[in-house]
Amino acid sequence: MRILPQWVLTSGVIEFAGRTRLDSGELRRNVRPPERNLTSGPIGLRKQAADRPMNVMNGKGAAGESSTVLRLVRYHALGVVLYLSAVIVAPSVLAGSIQIDESDKTRIGENSVEERNIETMRNLFAAINAGELNRISSYANEDFVRHDLTGAIPGVEGQAGATDFIRNLHTSIEGLTLEIIDIFGSGDRVAVRFVAKGKHTGELFGMPATGRNVEFNNVNIYRLVDGRISETWQLADGWGLVRQGDN
Repeated sequence: MRILPQWVLTSGVIEFAGRTRLDSGELRRNVRPPERNLTSGPIGLRKQAADRPMNVMNGKGAAGESSTVLRLVRYHALGVVLYLSAVIVAPSVLAGSIQIDESDKTRIGENSVEERNIETMRNLFAAINAGELNRISSYANEDFVRHDLTGAIPGVEGQAGATDFIRNLHTSIEGLTLEIIDIFGSGDRVAVRFVAKGKHTGELFGMPATGRNVEFNNVNIYRLVDGRISETWQLADGWGLVRQGDN
């Protein structure tokens, strides 16, 4: 068995060092016997062999040996690359070693909840504008609490309290319409800035009916749990409503 010299292959980050062996079968396939000169005799054959050193692989001399060795090194290099791809890269991908940053996963999850909560509030406002009062309770949790930041309408609690509050608004403002100007969410909270419009036909925030068309600004914050409102902080521009009544 012929042992070729040690070779070191460096390509990018891959280094391969090893010894290449040729088995006897390959030697037999590649060795070309010396040309015989029947008239020269044994001494002539020995001299011929000395003058023409054979290559054990292709019989083409030193250049042929170098070319064959380089081909073998290339084959080994390709094998190393394929091996590393199969053993190192593929399992890493399959095992999920390329991970999404935890902060990214959190943001993705939060955005999903926020979008659903914003959609819930849009649907609630649409139901109020359509006068579908029987649907109001489905948007509130049983522990619903409304905080009136002006103190004008305190004590609104529970699903029944939420429904009664919206019903009173419809009674006080004929043709009530809530126009959303801004809406955005953060975590479990949604903030809505909107304008309430309609005809002032009943007592509203302690102000008697004027029979006039009015509109006033509002800023509400809602806290949602499992897709329903559990708590809200509401601020209405009562002073703006009063000024409209005086005109």
